[in-house]
Amino acid sequence: MRIDKYLKQNGLIKRRTVAQRMIESGKVLVNGRVVKSSYEVKIGDAIKIIFPFREIEAIVEENGVKIVGRTGRNESDPPNSPQSPAN
Repeated sequence: MRIDKYLKQNGLIKRRTVAQRMIESGKVLVNGRVVKSSYEVKIGDAIKIIFPFREIEAIVEENGVKIVGRTGRNESDPPNSPQSPAN
């Protein structure tokens, strides 16, 4: 399956067009490398998604995706929570 479709289907990015833009701008890495939207994901691939205020690291598994790391602030965090970046 294409990486852009995979990211959308597994809920890592909400819209496929957003996934495509992030991939094109180098914000999605697979096994440490920048890829194109047409990259075919394989079981065991390590995906890193770099959002403006957080990063997600995940591993492609046979039945979906396993989140192995998150850094930064989530939208659901209160503005002054410990996860928030210092002003």
